[in-house]
Formats: sequence, structure tokens, C-alpha cells
Amino acid sequence: MITKLNTLPVLALAFLLAACTPTDNGSEATSQSQSGERHNDSTVVEETMTVYKTPWCGCCTLWAEQAIDAGFDVEMHDVESLHPKKEELGVPTAMGSCHTAKITGYFIEGHVPFDDIRQLLDERPDARGLTVPGMPIGSPGMEQGDYRQAYNVYLVRHDGETEVYNHYPEIQP
Repeated sequence: MITKLNTLPVLALAFLLAACTPTDNGSEATSQSQSGERHNDSTVVEETMTVYKTPWCGCCTLWAEQAIDAGFDVEMHDVESLHPKKEELGVPTAMGSCHTAKITGYFIEGHVPFDDIRQLLDERPDARGLTVPGMPIGSPGMEQGDYRQAYNVYLVRHDGETEVYNHYPEIQP
């Protein structure tokens, strides 16, 4: 079966992935707190979300800023290498993305929509966390106009097994 790809989203994704690729050693850089500031009337989540990202990745910063807008208390840490944090939190390598967060004992990997995080915190399943592998165009922080690639949010269980937690269909403008 041959699949025809729309090259614009693929090229945009390649550019963004290149911008998020670490180029230095594994040392931790600066810490920046974004807590306490609210930009809209979204429900405030009491737990602080700690976001680990590289200093050169704009989509990670955008996702964290959107988390603040969505009512989360966010603390950002710029690190040169995310691998140690992903390993510590139990993020499966094949389910990785460009930034990693933690909140109330769960990891949040990549561009997970904020309603899914709220649902996770409400349900409190026996799991490691949620992930959106890669960097799907149209996910929070990866907006490209009205286009959205289809993508899944996965729940990662403690045994490493995954299941689809939510599905977002493709939207063509």
C-alpha cells in the first residue's frame, strides 16, 4: 500500500524536531518559574506541573505557556538533555517526545492536551502517565493553522503496557 504524504506538515515537523534536538552535554541549565500567573478563566489545577525542556525548543515553551493559560501552575526547567529525566520517570523510549513534565506522581510526555491531563488527575488511574509520541501537528504547542494530524494520547501502565487514552482525528482545513 502506498501512502501519499502532504509534504508541508512533514517538512514542518522535521524542522521542529531539528530545533528540539540537544547539541550539548547532559548538564542542567537554568530554572524558570511560571507559577501564579493566569491568562484566562480556565479552572485552576492546584498541583504544580514541573516541565523539563531544552532551552532552544519553542514548541515546548509554547506548550508550557498554554498549560498556564489552561489553569495549571507550571514550573519550567531548561535542561541540556531530557534522557535522564525521561528514564527516571519511566517514559518508554518509543513513546518519547520533545519535553517531559510531571504532576502528582504522573509523567506527561509531549504535547498532551490539557483536558486529558485534567481527566487523568480526576480519575487517578494506576499508571505512570500520559504521552503523545512525536510532535503531531495541531496538538497543543504544535499548531499550524487549522490543520491537525490524527494522533493518540496513550496511558502508560506501570508494567510499560500502553493503551489509547484518547484519539484526536485529522482535521483538514
